[in-house]
Amino acid sequence: MEPFRVPAVDRLVLQKLAIKRFNQGDFIHEKKDSSVKMTEDAFKQWLGDLEMHLHACDEDRPSLHVLIVERVRELIDILPPSTLPFLESDDDDFSRE
Repeated sequence: MEPFRVPAVDRLVLQKLAIKRFNQGDFIHEKKDSSVKMTEDAFKQWLGDLEMHLHACDEDRPSLHVLIVERVRELIDILPPSTLPFLESDDDDFSRE
């Protein structure tokens, strides 16, 4: 879902950087593989921020969550059923209607 990466993630990252939501203490640098990971508490904050961002909406525009779900449904409708075996479940959020 690359078209949603910029509004869903990149924009949020830039907003959080601008307000200094996270600092160096929120990250762990793993020297053995040169990776950088968020601490558990910082990651929980990030997930909360992301959840709020994805569900934010106003009178003039739907939330990103709604837009993503609509796009996934559009893609499901154009794919042949044989490529979508996971849609066999009746309780699936993306099942064809």
